[in-house]
Amino acid sequence: MDLPLICDWPNRPKQKVCYETGKPAQTEYEVVEYAADNTARVVLKPITGRSHQLRVHMLALGHPILGRSFLCITRSESDGTTFVATCRDVDDYPSGVWQ
Repeated sequence: MDLPLICDWPNRPKQKVCYETGKPAQTEYEVVEYAADNTARVVLKPITGRSHQLRVHMLALGHPILGRSFLCITRSESDGTTFVATCRDVDDYPSGVWQ
């Protein structure tokens, strides 16, 4: 996906999609598993490195990343793969709509 991002100044440090003044942001994604509880495991590969890019891109698609306010990211030492740790809470965006 190719959705330009910009800082959401009234809600810093959050970011938002902005086609007029946003900076280029690309993410490749692949769904690897669907679960019965209406969730899915997705591999995300950020091509660019904007702040909160993965969270904002997935939310813009209507599929927010499960978790609290910020991502917990670790990196595998062997291959550089990024893993996003998630939990079951979605109380930051209960409507699924970016504010």
